[in-house]
Amino acid sequence: MNTRCQQLELTVEVSQIKDVTKAVFHTILFHRSTGKYTYQQGNTFSVGSIGMEDVDCATVEFTYVRCTSEALERWVDQYVTAFAQSLSGTELPASGQVVIVTIQ
Repeated sequence: MNTRCQQLELTVEVSQIKDVTKAVFHTILFHRSTGKYTYQQGNTFSVGSIGMEDVDCATVEFTYVRCTSEALERWVDQYVTAFAQSLSGTELPASGQVVIVTIQ
């Protein structure tokens, strides 16, 4: 298995943490997603399309694309909210680090 590490350093206002982090996470997850695999007889299969939707950030003038999956949105929101809350109680300027590990 191969793991890769890419580091992005972003500087944002405290009020923008959730929007910016969600935009980065959803963009990465969207580009790494494939459609639903449907297996037919034997060794054949077809790959369906992924539903997508545009999201306008509330605190940043930016629009990103994410998968139309309520479960994925809840999962990402849970971790992004925890990250934002951990930074909101610190002295300014606050800094934090988030990691997405992908394995191929």
